[in-house]
Amino acid sequence: MDNQTKRLLETLVDSPNVKTVSFDVFDTLLFRPGFEPVDLFHLLSECAARLLGVSDFFSIRIAAEGEMAALSDSVPYRNLHTLEDIYRHIAKAHDLEEEKCSELCRIELDLERSVLRPRNDVRGLYERAIRSGKRVIAISDTYFSKSFMKILLDQKGFDQISEIYVSNDCGSRKDLGDIYSHVLECEDFDAVNILHIGDNLHSDLVMASAAGVMAVHCPAIIPGLFGLGSSKWSEALAGSEGMDPAARLLLGLAINEWFAEHPADDGASLFEGDLRLFGFIGLGPILFHIAQEIGESQEIQGTYSRVCFASRDGYLPKLAYDILQEGQAKKPSRYVYCGRAAYHVYRYKGDPAAFMLEPTLRSKGYTLRSLLSSIFQTKNHELFADLINSLQTSELEAEYLDAHDAIKRICIEYAERLREFFESERALASRYYSEKIASGESSRGIIFDVGYGGSVSRAIGALAEIKIDKIYLDADEENARSDQNHGTSTRVLIPDARDLKRDVPGIFLLFEELFSPAEPACVGFQGGAEVTPVFASDEVFEQRMKSDLATMQTAALDFIRVAKSTFASFAPYLRVSAAQDLLRPIQYAFARGRECEERMLSQILYPDRFFHNHPRPLSTKVVH
Repeated sequence: MDNQTKRLLETLVDSPNVKTVSFDVFDTLLFRPGFEPVDLFHLLSECAARLLGVSDFFSIRIAAEGEMAALSDSVPYRNLHTLEDIYRHIAKAHDLEEEKCSELCRIELDLERSVLRPRNDVRGLYERAIRSGKRVIAISDTYFSKSFMKILLDQKGFDQISEIYVSNDCGSRKDLGDIYSHVLECEDFDAVNILHIGDNLHSDLVMASAAGVMAVHCPAIIPGLFGLGSSKWSEALAGSEGMDPAARLLLGLAINEWFAEHPADDGASLFEGDLRLFGFIGLGPILFHIAQEIGESQEIQGTYSRVCFASRDGYLPKLAYDILQEGQAKKPSRYVYCGRAAYHVYRYKGDPAAFMLEPTLRSKGYTLRSLLSSIFQTKNHELFADLINSLQTSELEAEYLDAHDAIKRICIEYAERLREFFESERALASRYYSEKIASGESSRGIIFDVGYGGSVSRAIGALAEIKIDKIYLDADEENARSDQNHGTSTRVLIPDARDLKRDVPGIFLLFEELFSPAEPACVGFQGGAEVTPVFASDEVFEQRMKSDLATMQTAALDFIRVAKSTFASFAPYLRVSAAQDLLRPIQYAFARGRECEERMLSQILYPDRFFHNHPRPLSTKVVH
């Protein structure tokens, strides 16, 4: 709720004239994930298919109440049925076994118990009323029984509610207004001594006021957010009724949970430069999708002995996977140090000059000095110094693709040392990947990486002598050719990213960096009893970058925990087909201009000496 409404309600709750505080339940004390209550019915579809053999239970369930209204002789129609009544109607209308429909009814009740969450802004008012010694009651137009509502509210932390009035028990309703007369009679208080708080403008404000009850409208979170000022969130999620159902549930959960605690501000940008908001709503849902798809894929879980996550951008997805799979019989995860500088040595075939002269896509201005530094400086400083000292400054500052003669000359002069260096590097990389990925696998392993062309699979496969399949967010044509040529496969988690890349060209670079730890790049390996990574010695991260990155990543993992606790045993049914829908807020925010990314991402700066001389902040990479 907005701050003005919150202050008003706090004043009224504290007022000595108010003896009883009455709360609506759904969208006031409790909220469901999703944009609409009916979004939950999608999670029942698989259970319904198994129990009843129906393929489109969502349509059956959503139509049932309207069908019951059409069959009623009551004018006006008084919707006083229970959930059990609804399922008896479904059994009769569709010629289904009543016992199995009753079982599905119980599953729906379990689903509601699982996913309903306290709305924290209103919970604060409830707790304030309790502390003030007020009598607290709840009033709801619902098909749930009074006994179920009691169990539900107790479970969600509202266990000091003195009385619960539900429409099907009272024989009256809020939207018709007669339930307020019933409540006043039962409570034995004057109407002016009761404060009612609810989200429905008609049922909770107009009809309560008509009964003489003091009422305050407290809009449901998403309708309230969409109606705020210029309604940036409404624009960002325009057409949400056509979104992937699971994406609606995840985004709805993120938005409801966040804005129940943090009042919205109708400012200039969607995320308002708030790193926690960006992490929770922007990164959290897509991170859940990644971890969920890996954990629930029968192919992945049934084929491989472990799931590997490539550094650096596999760092956060691995943490999310570990959180979701804790306590479940899923394949273990492993973080594997990768990166072009670490595994590019797979292309070494015994000729140092041929290896160093191999054309690689590097940024303009990438010099011979840059090349030698990226290969040798951290791993063999003595050899690096000798190579540098043997070259003229003009040779060192020349673009490396134009330095053929200089490279050939040093490869002749230092032939033995260079062969020894590259052979050792290749042997160490081969040993590392054989131990980390190939060990225990029968014929192939699998690794997560943001994308795109399949180099991680080709390199590690060659070094470990095993086929490496991939889990990517996005893949290009080069990856398709690589799979065909090497007999590998790729599971793409965002299969249709065309609009995303059109609006936010660097969308996947954003994930590469925000999924990464504030840790230098792995540039190779060192031997011993165990092969361990060697990190770039010239990569030092500013404290502000570490802090910003930690804030976003912590918020994203907070969402993973919220989603896991919310959906619980129903999480396996939460499979997103159109993952690009999860990124609608990011797509909207970054397509609108530079302000949003400049505020949040300007401190995120990862050097990549293998490709670039001069690092750029993430804020400039996202839009170019």
